[in-house]
Formats: sequence, structure tokens, C-alpha cells
Amino acid sequence: MSNSQTIPLPQGALAPAQHTVAPTFLSHTLNHASTDTLLITILVAPELVKILFGEAAFAQQKLLRPAGFDTREIPLDFIQQQHYFSLMTHVKEFLLKFCVLNYLFKTIRTEKLVIAGEPTLDSIAIADDYSCTFHFITSPFAPPVIQEWRYLPFRAPKRKNYKDLDRQVEHFMGEEVTAAQKQQNTIQENDWVCISLTRINEQGVPLLDNFTNYFWMQISDEKVDNPLRDLLVGMKAGDTIITHNQGLQDYFSEQLSTNYFYQLTIVTTIPHSHVCFEQIKAHFKLKTKKDLLKKLIEVFSYRNDISQRRAMVEECLDLLLAKHPISVPESVVNSFQNSLLAAMHDSPDYNVYRTQKEFYTLIHNLSQKLARETVFLDALAYHEKISLERTDIENYLNCIKRPRTKEFIYSRTIMPHHEGQSTLIPEEELMRTVLREKTINHVLYHLTKE
Repeated sequence: MSNSQTIPLPQGALAPAQHTVAPTFLSHTLNHASTDTLLITILVAPELVKILFGEAAFAQQKLLRPAGFDTREIPLDFIQQQHYFSLMTHVKEFLLKFCVLNYLFKTIRTEKLVIAGEPTLDSIAIADDYSCTFHFITSPFAPPVIQEWRYLPFRAPKRKNYKDLDRQVEHFMGEEVTAAQKQQNTIQENDWVCISLTRINEQGVPLLDNFTNYFWMQISDEKVDNPLRDLLVGMKAGDTIITHNQGLQDYFSEQLSTNYFYQLTIVTTIPHSHVCFEQIKAHFKLKTKKDLLKKLIEVFSYRNDISQRRAMVEECLDLLLAKHPISVPESVVNSFQNSLLAAMHDSPDYNVYRTQKEFYTLIHNLSQKLARETVFLDALAYHEKISLERTDIENYLNCIKRPRTKEFIYSRTIMPHHEGQSTLIPEEELMRTVLREKTINHVLYHLTKE
């Protein structure tokens, strides 16, 4: 993050915020800096920056004890003068994590932008009037003209005709149904949770109206201290609490100690205890138990260590990309390659793989394939006007609970960690991955429809 330009301090200190009706605090502009660079600028209204700056100073007033102020409260204007740059750096970090990233990924989707790779934060600037701008650089991609694809001659790979596969599926379903009957109503380890967060003051009043953001988190089973995980375990959907949990302080502010209060609501939970077959039916538009059994067979039937489902998706995408030739810049392929290598680095077999003669060639080819598929799926999703709801995230996460059902998922999301612990994911960032997965299911639904 770049340093912002300096701005004059107001006359007197910015006081802690009172209850305020929030206008639209975030907006955006799109500018083509060059043929291969799109600048997405997220604009934050000065009213919001002023409120957060004042609240940050007020929080530090309770935490700081500089020499000369041992027995009396430090004046707010002194804190704002002496700690201006650290306070403003904190405000930028908080804005980025609390609302800007969610807004960025929503903008990419609603503006139907096809970009190659991930957006990169280039700079943050604050003007004299306290307005704040976040500048993201992306590689725009001219979307391919989508050809008619519903009548392409696609032949799905056949399942293995082993009776034992049917018994395996029935046994699997029986185990999950039994587990569902023992489900606890409260959040447990390994569950997924969607929470809403609203900044409030010490009296429990929101700093702003209509300024709530949504995040997802998997409740880890790591045997290390994780204050946010420990807070959520035992809660249930619909619960609302007021908290200044340390996990939230650490996530939204790595550089500055804070003690902010949040209103936290459990929006929905995805229990890890069992696979919900109704969600699988909704995920794939299945109507009957027979359809469900047939679908589950796809992740139990393997040839050459590849499931029928995986083979089906790959052959489908190969067919579509043959009809829609796409060439991605080498710089984008390299970014995908770096992500793949980073993800593989923690694998116990990584050192064995990388000593193989063709390892980097294979990784490069795979990166190129993934880059082309990602661009095409985004373009197709916009062309087909595929909608998204929170239930689509729930259906997606339901599938990744078990090694078998995880085979249903082709577009994988990277689970973020903060200092080695599971942490929050902005909901709109997760939506981006789920949209690609829903697009794959949309295509296969039509190509395999009898």
C-alpha cells in the first residue's frame, strides 16, 4: 500500500461518531489505462473516513499512556496530531478488509468484467476533503463471442458398471442420514459459518445505518488459540451478540491495537456433521432419489484415478474451449503458476514432484489451461445471466465436506489463513468462485439433458 498524500487536520478533534444515517459510502469508476490494463477505483466518501478516523483516535485515547498524561485522559486533538499517519494507515487497512474487498468483487460481477487473474491493489490515496480512493489494477480480457453450445455433440464418460458402486453409494447415504439425525443445533468444529458484522459504539449504537458486511469462516479444529473460532463455537443461526473479540481486532487491524465493538449475527451455518442431500439435489437441479443416486455414482466411479465427474467436467470444458479459442498473456499464466506452486508447497509430496524432469512444464501447461477456463467461465456466466444467491454458497460448501463429494467441485477456492489460523473470507470473494462452479453445472445440465 502506498502512503497517502497528507491532509490538513480539522480544527479541533474529530469526536466519536453519533448514530448517523448512511448515504451510499462506496462507489467506483473504471478506466482503461492501456489496452491491457484496467484501473478499478473504489471511492470512499469523506464522511465515512472522518467517522473511522475519529473512532480510531477515540480508541487510542483509552489505550495510550504517553509520558506527561499519567493521571489524566489524553486530549483527542493531541492523539490525532501526534499519531495522524498511523491512524490513517489503520483506517485504510480497516476499510480495505471490512468493505472495499467485498465491494470490489461485487463490482467485477455486476459490471460483468472479464479479467485475467486477480486484481492487484496498486495504491490508496486520501484527498484534502477526506475522500479516499483505492486503486486496483487488473488485466481486462475481451470476452469471446459466445457461440451456440447447447447442441454440441457431448457424450458424457460412462460409469463403471460395478454393482459394488451402488452398494457403496447406498452405504454412504445411510451413514450421512444417520449422522444428520445426531446433528447438534450449535456451531461445532469444521462447520462453515456466515456472519454479518456492524461497527457499533460502546452504547451498542451502529456508527452508521446500512453499513453491514458479510463474511464466511470455517471453524477450524486446530489446537491453537483462535479467539474468533472460540467465540463462534456454541452459537447458532440467528444469534446476535455485541463483541469486541480479539480475533476481529487482529483481522481488521494488524498494525494498530484496537478495541472496537461489533454487532455480530450468525446468518447461516453449514454443519460438517453430515452431507445434506437436499442441498446436493438443489445444486444439480435433481428431482428424485433415483437422480440423486445416479449423480452420486459420478464421484464413486473412477478410471485411471479420475472420477467420472472430473472427467465429465474436463471433457465438457475442452469441447467448449475448442469452439471458443482463447489466448491469455504469459504474465497471466505465470500468476496462475505461482498460485499453483504456492498451494502445492505445503504438500508433503512437493519436493518429490518438483524433482521430476517435466514438473515445471506440466505446471505451466496446467496454469495455461486454468487461465483459459477461468476467462471462459466468467464470460459464459455473464452471457447466460446466471444469478447468485447465498444458498448457492451453501450448496457449494456442502459439497466439500467429504473427499468423495469434494469431487463434485471443479472451481476450488483458496482457504485464507491469518498467522496460520483460519480466518474470514469476504462473501463476494467466495461468490466469484461459486459463480464459476454454478456455470459449469449449468452447462452440464443442458448438455446431458435427455
